[in-house]
Amino acid sequence: KDGSHQISASGPVYRGPGAPATGPMHHYTFEIYALDTKLDVPAAADAFETRTNVMKAMQGHIIGKAVYMGLFHRPQ
Repeated sequence: KDGSHQISASGPVYRGPGAPATGPMHHYTFEIYALDTKLDVPAAADAFETRTNVMKAMQGHIIGKAVYMGLFHRPQ
């Protein structure tokens, strides 16, 4: 699962990375974009298709980008 959203009692919401309870460090990469417009892209049937549609809609509107990378594992 890509972590883009999860279903809860309040509906689909972003809950952040979800590393397994055991195992090695997990790498997480967050891409943050500044746009010159507001996008109106409906959610698709799956997260990959939604991401593809959003990335297409962003083309020509990106005025800045930052990348945040982190490592995480749950305490043993």
